[in-house]
Amino acid sequence: MRALQVAELARLAAAFDSRGLEWIAYKGVVLDHLVDNLDIPSLSNDIDVLVRRVRLAETRELLESLGYRTELRIDRGRVRQLPTRIRRMTEESVYFFGQCAPYDRLVAVPELRDEADRVQELMPTQFCVLDGELHFKLSIDLHYSLNLLTDDIGTRVKPGEPVWWEQLQRVEVGGTEVPTLADRVLSWVLLHRLYVDCLVLGTAGVKGLSNVKLLHRAGRLDVPHVRDTARKFPYLGPSLLYSLRAADRICALGLDPDIDLAAVRGTVAPLMNAGDCLPALLDFGLDLRLGPLGADAVDAVMARTF
Repeated sequence: MRALQVAELARLAAAFDSRGLEWIAYKGVVLDHLVDNLDIPSLSNDIDVLVRRVRLAETRELLESLGYRTELRIDRGRVRQLPTRIRRMTEESVYFFGQCAPYDRLVAVPELRDEADRVQELMPTQFCVLDGELHFKLSIDLHYSLNLLTDDIGTRVKPGEPVWWEQLQRVEVGGTEVPTLADRVLSWVLLHRLYVDCLVLGTAGVKGLSNVKLLHRAGRLDVPHVRDTARKFPYLGPSLLYSLRAADRICALGLDPDIDLAAVRGTVAPLMNAGDCLPALLDFGLDLRLGPLGADAVDAVMARTF
């Protein structure tokens, strides 16, 4: 999987350069190369790409010309097509603000032919057999903003696009130079992502915490800049400072965050608008009871659903 992602980054770099499109790749395979974490690389299911918002439509066209689609899904080893209306609803959701629905394409992996049953069992949403050949789903998470949920809450205390496009750096990945975020920007981006994943989206996992620890181990976690960003953009203050304190305690980083918790709790700019939170607060959904259905009937229902 990592080898395929490395090769794909070279392909993406050539494609973006040919069209004169600015782009940034970060986290995942790019982060591992940035911090020299190559002996035991982290498992990443996708490549995170950031583009300028005004060039989003052009970028979509570029990815589609490279064979990527937003409607592709793999369910229990079977390829399914997500209805276009569902994809649009997903992108319009507050929880998807700043990014598009995942772009995917299938790549044949004959090297794993003898392990087809095993990899499909271990990763049922990543591998499938198509036309008798095992395939891997290459995925790109296309972002147009690093502000999660909204760009502005009316008080203009969130960073704007110029903030994360300044002082870019380049990292060599498999012989290709790839543009990525500056260390100081990556420091607050990873902490903000960690907080939102855990406390807003409820997807607590070790990956976000590991990213912060890797950055610190490489001497690239810019704690003073994180504090400055929290002060300059109070809307981000709680997420940055609480995540910094949590990472310091859980991983024993020895950062001595020196956080004024009373000031954080009393901030006049909360993490999200009440309107942004409303869907989560209402917890609206459907409660379904399924009767005894045979396997064929279940497959038929799933096919219609997805």
